[in-house]
Amino acid sequence: MNGYPRSRVTNPRARAARPGQRSARSYVILFEALALALMLATPVGGQDRTLEAVETAFTRWMTESGVARGTLAVAHRDRLVLVRGYGGLRGERRVLIASLTKPITSVCTAMLIQQGKLRFDSTLAEWLPKRYGNPRDPRLLKVTVAQLLTHRAGFSRREDDPATGSALWKVLQSHGAGGGTMHDLVPSVLRAHLDFEPGATFVYTNASYLLLGVIIEAVTGESYEHACSAKVLAPHGIRDARLDTTWAVLGSFGGWSLSAPEYLAFLRTFAPGSPILAPETRRWMLSAAGKETTASGPLFYSLIRVSPAAAGGYDFQHTGSFGYRWPDKRVDENGGNLAVSANFGASWVVHYEPWSSAAATALAREMYQAMQGVTVWPTTDLYPSLNLR
Repeated sequence: MNGYPRSRVTNPRARAARPGQRSARSYVILFEALALALMLATPVGGQDRTLEAVETAFTRWMTESGVARGTLAVAHRDRLVLVRGYGGLRGERRVLIASLTKPITSVCTAMLIQQGKLRFDSTLAEWLPKRYGNPRDPRLLKVTVAQLLTHRAGFSRREDDPATGSALWKVLQSHGAGGGTMHDLVPSVLRAHLDFEPGATFVYTNASYLLLGVIIEAVTGESYEHACSAKVLAPHGIRDARLDTTWAVLGSFGGWSLSAPEYLAFLRTFAPGSPILAPETRRWMLSAAGKETTASGPLFYSLIRVSPAAAGGYDFQHTGSFGYRWPDKRVDENGGNLAVSANFGASWVVHYEPWSSAAATALAREMYQAMQGVTVWPTTDLYPSLNLR
């Protein structure tokens, strides 16, 4: 559910690829590949290039990576210019977007802050005990909203992500796929021992964004799904947005089901001049202070992953993946997602099946290079035809 390579749980009855449970090595490899793709790629030179070159690069990547089907949507500036489906998928089909859910949750949280209903320095002590009691590690009560947003709450992935891994497996055993809610995962998080002091270390986990979903419900008095659909997605024309019917249990860290063009419409939230994010929120989002994550470059996690672009401005991106297989194959989920909003004006969202670490790394690199090489963009806009804005 997290856009990093996934390890697997083995059980006599089922096998689950856990959201966001990647090894430290594969995590670093993909993170650095994304950073390099976003900062160092150079345009493919020479003659005028159109989106046909992008589609050619995409279908070549599918073949080389063993990807059976997928969707691709591309925007340039304020126009949706391409929506395609491959391998039997419609380009407008809603799919589980996995950890692409997290930026929706972060924007929903930011909007509550802008409305004065929440603060970046609000702590979990204000919300958790009222509904769930006190956590095993009292330091968790001191964790702030800002630390949850930036994955600096103190959780580790040394064994399991506290919100998924074995915790998710137990919920699925009890409720089955399609049963349970994100609240069934909270007790596991509250039993976790923090490996780091809050604010000290970046470790990407589902647990932080699960707790943000709990806060959103406590502040709004609404379900996470209803609150964020109305506040974050509806303003972009995304109607009747829902958590995935099978994987709603992933909730605020990985549960939304959206189409690629719908997610592109949402990505406009991060564009300069967007009315969704107030200037002070945008300044916080673009500040790297206390958010640096690796030594390989200036890529950092804020409301979304942010990378200062070589030519000035910023690139925004997120990845997501999820896999689960039940023995009788009633449920067999294995897919990946990539969303990028590049400073040179192009944005793209990809869903693909099946996911693999090698495919994810190659996709991030090759799509950025192909997009940066386009010199002739379509003048049509497909957003109105899909009632998106």
